[in-house]
Amino acid sequence: MPTAKVTEKEAACVTALKGEYPASKADPADAGFLSDSTYLRFARAHDGNVKKASELLGATLRWRKQTKPYAITMEEVQNAMKQTTMYCGGRCNIGCPVIAMVPGMQNDCTVEERTKQLVYIMEETHRKGYERITWIIDFGAMGSHRDERSKEARKETMKILQDYYPERMARILLYRTPWYIRMLLGAAKMFMDARTAAKVYNAGRTIEALEKFVDRDQVPPVCGGTMKGSALSHLEELPSLNSE
Repeated sequence: MPTAKVTEKEAACVTALKGEYPASKADPADAGFLSDSTYLRFARAHDGNVKKASELLGATLRWRKQTKPYAITMEEVQNAMKQTTMYCGGRCNIGCPVIAMVPGMQNDCTVEERTKQLVYIMEETHRKGYERITWIIDFGAMGSHRDERSKEARKETMKILQDYYPERMARILLYRTPWYIRMLLGAAKMFMDARTAAKVYNAGRTIEALEKFVDRDQVPPVCGGTMKGSALSHLEELPSLNSE
């Protein structure tokens, strides 16, 4: 899973972040979080701007101390993992874990349960050594179910990913996308920075088109793939890079 070369500005920012938030002062229960890759992600999220990166990392450390995301257990997310609005797949063709988001599918969980599921996935993939994730956004079921909690859940999802897990996104694969959303995204890309815009791909409307990015046996059935097992088993069976 190759990453972009570290710039001088990013390297200087990393050095500053390490000085302000040394790993030696981290909560022992969360010791694995302040790694070199974490410092780089926060530096890169703000293009090496030390002040902004420091504020973001500081807020994240406070959030982690308060909410203890690393302590969420599998048992706490079992019900959420049975839903199909967010589903764990296998690995994409560049080796990143695959997470499918399928707006429109029925979800009986509360917003809190849904966000806890997201955080558990982010923590577990990080524990296994994966810095980046490939997201499939499958619009095929959009409009199928009306869910008053979905809007709030999406808002919380975006906040968590942007504020507490920056630069964890490898690619966004837009799948079975309606024409009007393609138009909106096309306009939105004009206002994205080049690095973010380069991560967004049109993955077509068929499993054959999606296979350009992810083999179908690594795609969950909810998206037309043939991967066997449950979302929870997919995450459990994800190979650890720490032992590969």
